[in-house]
Formats: sequence, C-alpha cells, structure tokens
Amino acid sequence: MILVTLLRESATLKSSMYTQKRSNRIFAHVRHGPSRTQADYETMSRRIVEAWDGIAPAPQARRSAPPPDFELRMVMFLGAITAVYEAGFMMPEAGGDRDWVRENLEAFEKRAQEGDEEFAEMVGECRERGLV
Repeated sequence: MILVTLLRESATLKSSMYTQKRSNRIFAHVRHGPSRTQADYETMSRRIVEAWDGIAPAPQARRSAPPPDFELRMVMFLGAITAVYEAGFMMPEAGGDRDWVRENLEAFEKRAQEGDEEFAEMVGECRERGLV
C-alpha cells in the first residue's frame, strides 16, 4: 500500500514538474558497423534536416493561435538492426551492400523481369549508383 502511494505521488510530481513538448523527430533504425563512422551519421543528419527544411512549410503568422512548429528538433540513429530477412534474401552487414548486390544480381533481375516493381526499381537504382 505504501509503495503504491509513493509511486502515485512520484508520478504526479513528475507529471506536474515536466510538460511534454510536442516536436518533430526522426528515429532511424540502421545496420551499424565499422564502415559507418560518426562523421557519416552527422553528415546524414544534416542532409535529413536540409531535406526536411525544404519540404516542411515555414510557419505563417496567425493572430489567434501560435503557429505550428515545423522545426525538425531531433534526428536519432539507432544501431539496432542485427539481421534482416526480406523478400527471400538476408540483408548484408553494414558496408557489404556492393558485394551483396553483385552476388544476388541475377536473382534480383529475375524478380524484376517477373514483374516485381520493387526489384525493378532496386536494380535500376543499383545501376545508377554504379553498384553493378
């Protein structure tokens, strides 16, 4: 009984002390590995913010209500992806994409020729980026 009361008081105290501000945040789950440095994540964060700023509308002045907050307040990378199985293929470790694409290209092209639009798009993008 005492423990429950203390927990309730603690929760009430915390909720009255802190007000949660709504903000725009992006959480990116990534395959972290030695090929991805802190500088890579920082560069990607800046690119995401630049893209966000180019897409999200700028706040407009209003008389009756505060303008909505379109600022991207946080970009967080979570290196939590250990393994992925998708569409019949195991994804490579971070940094192993080029070899993985080359090893599986024939199967990807077959799926694309069979009408799988995602594989057709992926094969095209791999060619554009010079991965094959």
